Amino acid sequence: MTSGGEEITYLIASYNQRDYVGDCIASLKAQTCDRWLAIVYDDASTDDSAVVIRNLIDGRFRFVEGSENGGYIAALRSMIAAADTDIVAIIDADDAM
Repeated sequence: MTSGGEEITYLIASYNQRDYVGDCIASLKAQTCDRWLAIVYDDASTDDSAVVIRNLIDGRFRFVEGSENGGYIAALRSMIAAADTDIVAIIDADDAM
């Protein structure tokens, strides 16, 4: 467990998901359990996904902006390596909880 008491890290990989990633982030922020953190990885989107993400995240989120598109699996591997919790969960950028 992390020093902040978080139990789970949610991983959100996004590539050109401008129209959906906002709903995904909003649904995560609306959860009643607050013992989580999230890593959002923008995989060098060519739309305004990164702008949407930056405008919605708060202190519970870490935002990683890829410099070139490496693909979904590379983004997940990067986020898993960066997670500080024993438990991780993947949320696709076009999903809501």
